[in-house]
Amino acid sequence: MPEKNNGVGIKTNEKRKLYIATLNCLTLKSQERLTELELALSNIKWDILGLSKVRRLGESIEDHNEYILYYKGETKGSYGVGFMVKKYLERNIEEFKGISERIAVLNIHLPAYKHKWSIIQIYAPTEQHEESTKDRFYDQLSTVLQETNENVMVIGDFNGRIGTQRTGEDNIIGKFGFGRRSKNGDRMIVMTFENNLAFMNSFFKINTKKKWTWQSPDRSRSRISLFYFLPGFKIKSKTTFGIEGRGVPTMGQGGACDSLWPSDLGIERRF
Repeated sequence: MPEKNNGVGIKTNEKRKLYIATLNCLTLKSQERLTELELALSNIKWDILGLSKVRRLGESIEDHNEYILYYKGETKGSYGVGFMVKKYLERNIEEFKGISERIAVLNIHLPAYKHKWSIIQIYAPTEQHEESTKDRFYDQLSTVLQETNENVMVIGDFNGRIGTQRTGEDNIIGKFGFGRRSKNGDRMIVMTFENNLAFMNSFFKINTKKKWTWQSPDRSRSRISLFYFLPGFKIKSKTTFGIEGRGVPTMGQGGACDSLWPSDLGIERRF
């Protein structure tokens, strides 16, 4: 766990690794659920955690002992997105911005970087949602991407599968894609091309058992990958990435493991 900085911002010339992750937490409505998440994270390296399915109504910034919690929700008992950011980065935070209950932005000066970053946490509509709902979400996400800092990263629960690399996709999908592409995956590919992003998960060789990010709560126990890290091309070309799957189960109905921590993302400056 990184050392606390006692309220002092990290110097931009300091070389260090930063761990960014994303998680579908199913719900953080109660203090019990928040405490459960804190315990689950206690043995894992993380600095910034994007959250989906927070299920807290309204928009708020909460100051906790080890971290700052930000969330935005518009529908009672549903959806909601947010961030948990370690306290030592508090002075580096420029802004939390809740765009909707499916999109939130963290603008921050990351350690060892001179320029600001925008980290966008999303919770995309599922395959079962109406096409109009999906259209609104991706239109809004594209608008947000045009308005953010030049260094940008999109993380979260995309509720879609990109599958393996196809012809002409080598810039956005690596050699280590996983599973079959879904209809939502097609939308993700278009959005990625249009906004100069890349599916960083697919550029690293990871044990297949560690690639899955969601497990069905029924008896089939089917496993698929729905969570992704999408840095912009500028970040991809000037940053050293490392991704390693880390399972952190959150308990769904009947005790089923319904959502997992997809990966740690270590970042350090190359130049």
